[in-house]
Parts: sequence; structure tokens; C-alpha cells
Amino acid sequence: MTDNENIDDDGLELKSKTQIKREVEALQHLGKLLLEVPDAVYKSFPIPAELDSALQETRRIKSNQALKRQYQYIGKVMRRIDAEPIQQAYDDYKNGRKKLAREFQRLEEVRDQLVTGDQDALNQVIAEFPAVDIQQLRQLIRAAQQEKKLNKPPKNYRKLFQVLKSLKEEST
Repeated sequence: MTDNENIDDDGLELKSKTQIKREVEALQHLGKLLLEVPDAVYKSFPIPAELDSALQETRRIKSNQALKRQYQYIGKVMRRIDAEPIQQAYDDYKNGRKKLAREFQRLEEVRDQLVTGDQDALNQVIAEFPAVDIQQLRQLIRAAQQEKKLNKPPKNYRKLFQVLKSLKEEST
């Protein structure tokens, strides 16, 4: 099969039924993903009124068969609109959450290093966050170490994380 067989008389590329079906399913899947986004973030997405009303209706539906039909309707609506800006907004939201999760994991690792007594980690925190109250930080580290040794609830352990998190937010 040559490349010329996939091009019609107007010079446009022909799509197979399978390819069209995949694109429709991808749009339906994007619609399902939009339903999982928190309302505060959802409102910032560039969603047309017709699609917005279809998504709001989907949130009220409980029946599985009705949901299936509604998802198909969402796919139909999304075929008529340009879904690229919506997809881009969703991708930006998802990537932002992944970045935030990575930052939290890094802060947790630093906290764990501080509690185990790693002096290099303490020096790194002091260098990275010059506004840190060193005395308070050391008190929290000692209290967290004491809690760990006595098998007490990790109150200061959590507080240490909150201090690191607030320092990170202040620095950005």
C-alpha cells in the first residue's frame, strides 16, 4: 500500500474507522478525567458551555447504563469542539500535581535525614533556606528523635515537615 492511497482527492489524509474510533475513545476518556478534577481547578479550564453542562449532568447520574450513554454524549460534544486547549489545561494540572508530589517526597527525605542525625542534611537545609530559625529547627529535630526513641506519636516529626514545607513555600 502506498502513501497515495491514504490521501483523498482534496489532498486530505483519510482516517481508518479504527483510528477514528481511537480518537473518539480518547475524547471520552478525557471527559471522564475532567470529572475527577477538583471544582476549583475545573473552573479554570477553557470548557465550552455545552460540554460543561454535559459534565455537570454526568456528576448527577447514578445508573451505569445512563453513565455509559452520557460518556458517549460527552465524546460527541468533544468531537465538535477543539479539545486541544482542554487537553493542554488537564496536562498542565496533572504535571503540576506530579511536581508537587516530587517536592513533598524530597522534603520527607530531608526530614528523615535530619531525624537520623545527618549533619550534612542540616547544613544543606541551612544553606538552602537562609531564613530558617536554626534554634527552632534543632529543637524540632531533637524532639522528633526523642519521640522516635520512646515510640511516641510523631507530633514533632510532622511539625518538622511543616516547617520545611513552609520554608520551601517562602523561598519560591
